[in-house]
Amino acid sequence: MFDNEQIFMSRYLIFAVIFHLMVSVSAYFKEKDLSRFWQFNHFLFVRFFTSFIFSITLMLGLLSALWAVENLFGLDVNGKFYTDIIMFIALVFNTLFFLMGIPKDFSVFSDTIEYKKALRIFVQYILIPIIGIYFVILYFYLFKIVFLQKIPNGWVCVPILIFSIIGILAYLLIYPIRNDRNNPIIFVFAKYFYFVLLPLLSLYFIAIILRIKPYGITEDRYLIFILGIWLLIISLYIIISKKDNIIIIPTSLIVILSLSAIGPWGMFQLSIQNQLLRLDKNLKRNHALENKELKSDKSKIVFSEMDAKSVQSILQFLYKRDELDKVKKWIPENELSQLKLAIDSNQIYKLYTVFGLKINQIENESHMIYVNSNQNILSKSIDMKGFHHIQEFTTYKNENQEQVCENSFNIDSNQLLILKRNSNSVNVSLDSLLEKINVVNNLTVIKSDESSFNPKHLMIDTLNIATDSFKIIFTNLEIERMDSINSIKQVNGYYLY
Repeated sequence: MFDNEQIFMSRYLIFAVIFHLMVSVSAYFKEKDLSRFWQFNHFLFVRFFTSFIFSITLMLGLLSALWAVENLFGLDVNGKFYTDIIMFIALVFNTLFFLMGIPKDFSVFSDTIEYKKALRIFVQYILIPIIGIYFVILYFYLFKIVFLQKIPNGWVCVPILIFSIIGILAYLLIYPIRNDRNNPIIFVFAKYFYFVLLPLLSLYFIAIILRIKPYGITEDRYLIFILGIWLLIISLYIIISKKDNIIIIPTSLIVILSLSAIGPWGMFQLSIQNQLLRLDKNLKRNHALENKELKSDKSKIVFSEMDAKSVQSILQFLYKRDELDKVKKWIPENELSQLKLAIDSNQIYKLYTVFGLKINQIENESHMIYVNSNQNILSKSIDMKGFHHIQEFTTYKNENQEQVCENSFNIDSNQLLILKRNSNSVNVSLDSLLEKINVVNNLTVIKSDESSFNPKHLMIDTLNIATDSFKIIFTNLEIERMDSINSIKQVNGYYLY
């Protein structure tokens, strides 16, 4: 389920938020006395942070103890134990500890309680100053946009969203004392926050619409747009309403997130349909279709540079969501298989063979990246604990090595294939190494067509892959970078087993 991490996490987080919001309103959904609803949610809020602090403390304690045992006694502790501790505390201990504090009799929330001074201080001296900082930054940016008549940056939606969420949280926390004139800061904030938010929402919608118009709808843009609608509704309701029924805030968010997460109108299906529509318009605009299918003679298809990049982006978008089959209405079955193979093997620049994208029209310059381990690794200094054998190896992409040793090695589609003499082969994904290289700053990129150069190697501290049965220590990697895709060409290292 983690094959498409971003999409899976988006689905998971949306439904996690929906169910947590359902907890907040379930006990007092029809309650007319909002004080009980507020007390219940205040209790959940405090209980959540108490559980979080206890869980983090226990987690750090156990992880540091395991680390101390590993280093003091020279034990080789599998990294999975650290992960197991984190997941057990986060999912099991934290949940049980939170639930242990929930009272069996909810009548306790009917009693009138004194508003906690600590909560007022937290809102007045922590949350409101943060909101004030965002207010200054965002309004200065708004004035800059108006004064210079400049198109707003699409990223402005994120700080406006953060400003809105913190503001609504602060409003909910001070709800019982929002009209108390003895606390002027809180009173002014509660009275005018939503008025202040409205002009920023106009900037918010302009920015996201200008982002959607050229690049289409994706799940993230859909969600940002729909949250803007929700913020607008809540702001107008609080401004107009005399009752300020705060149950409306979580309830409306449950409804709008639920509707956006399911159905053909939801963010996942609608974004796919929108990208397919963009692809269809792109193909027609560049006269790439003949009888509603791609022209068989790809040499007659000429895309503009911008449209070629757009086609690539859309195809990668569909592939990551396992929806690439939807383009088969334009291409025959054999070319669809070729298309999947090209994307799956990180050879996106080969799409010109299917879609007629001229290779000189897209970012196709081949660059080489040379990566060295930052450690001077010698076979005699390698820790062999837990393993009996070590083999040094050098292999190249699609090289068929002669089986002269116990194990032979090959690279195929960014996988290291270990061919064993008397047992099944082992496939080791090298994607984790590529991800580590991608996040390292200041990549040294050398054009492969330069006749002479003095290459500077990219240095990374550790280039290891380990499992219970083997460990691979990489000393050197040679990577070809084409069309923003890294493809491993050569690998050197040691194989411990």
